[in-house]
Amino acid sequence: MKTTTRRLRPLPPRRSTGGQVSRALFISDFSRELDAHRYSTLDSTPMNKAFVREPEFDGKTYCPRCGSLGVAVSEATLDHHVQEPSRYRLGDAAWFCGFAKCEVAYFDLFESHLSVNELRMPIYPKDAEAPICPCFGFRIEDLEADVSEGTPTRIRELLTKSKSLEANCRVLAADGQCCMREVQRLYMARIGG
Repeated sequence: MKTTTRRLRPLPPRRSTGGQVSRALFISDFSRELDAHRYSTLDSTPMNKAFVREPEFDGKTYCPRCGSLGVAVSEATLDHHVQEPSRYRLGDAAWFCGFAKCEVAYFDLFESHLSVNELRMPIYPKDAEAPICPCFGFRIEDLEADVSEGTPTRIRELLTKSKSLEANCRVLAADGQCCMREVQRLYMARIGG
């Protein structure tokens, strides 16, 4: 790759309007010329990767298959959901892919992933027949019944149960999160809210 170098123009003659003004004009002209030189050689000169700063890890991790934002899960969640032969492929830190149509269930920072077939049981949202709330067995059918009746009685019962000590969302839920946000989102979507 051939690089062309531009010469900076020679110093401009001094103007007789005063020392400060001519110096300021010269500096601004020189800085514009220097910027033009920098940007003209920017595309032609490859940058050494040793001097490129790596981006800081912000905690956001994306599924290597579909690109969805992952949800961090605990080691206890992984131990509960992943079959024993496959569990060793992910370390202690892993993320859940919540996109229903993606075959990846869990993944890590090194792009290792476990598919839905490597889980002990079907999980929501990967399988629509699986309970939305694994702690109390709340299913889509329960939600549909509340929508058809026009009152969210089952959802209110689930909300009360989810605040009790019997709820074990951190372990039983595939994403380690309480299901109430998802239940409310699905309910509102179905009633048109």
